[in-house]
Amino acid sequence: MVRKNQQKRSTTKVGAKKNVVPTHIPSVAAETPSDERVVETRADELADEAKVSAANDVPSKKLIDEYDVESLRLDQNFDEIVGARPVLATVAVRKPGPQEWFRVHPDSSWRLQTTLLQLKEDRENYLVSPDLRAQLWDEIIPIVLYTAVSRQGEPFLWPVRLPKTDGKTDRFIETDLTAAKVAETQWVRRYWVPEIKSHKILAAKNLVDDPVWPEVGFKELLKIAFKERFIKDLNHPVLKKLRGEQ
Repeated sequence: MVRKNQQKRSTTKVGAKKNVVPTHIPSVAAETPSDERVVETRADELADEAKVSAANDVPSKKLIDEYDVESLRLDQNFDEIVGARPVLATVAVRKPGPQEWFRVHPDSSWRLQTTLLQLKEDRENYLVSPDLRAQLWDEIIPIVLYTAVSRQGEPFLWPVRLPKTDGKTDRFIETDLTAAKVAETQWVRRYWVPEIKSHKILAAKNLVDDPVWPEVGFKELLKIAFKERFIKDLNHPVLKKLRGEQ
């Protein structure tokens, strides 16, 4: 009887030991990461590596973009983009070229009867102040300045000689005046023919486009054309040169 009770107590103790789980032992399942967490961690690492790589590649990418041919190419509509417009900087005082098609402005306010002093050696024309005409009459010539324009849109002032006070004219004056009149409505060429010792006028039949006149007025054309070639007093360097003073 005593032995059976001892065996029973022994069995109870053994069973009690099986049911006791120490609370201080950490759970193995709690410390083992799941597959999803492993994938997320690796993805974050790859993303960080990609950012570092991109940061290191910035200088080389920037260099390539700076010298990209297409990005450096100038657009055909550059003038429209920057709002640019052409500025008339020079206006020649000259005769039409022998192979040049030209037009003459039909408005009489775009021409001027005046006097010029022509330096043939320098091929320069000087506008003379009205106050000096009487004193310089032997040096100057009366002309009419026509506003003309070439097919390329280049404006110029065409000086055509006029008869002096005696009223005598010649075929050269008549030919140029006729050419100017025809050029008001048609594209004209004026060229020298040695056989007849005169200019010939040729009017175009198939050139029907309208001339492009400058945006500025006739007064502004005069200012531009004669800005450094306007004789206003007798001490002008050109007059001193003609008098042999320099």
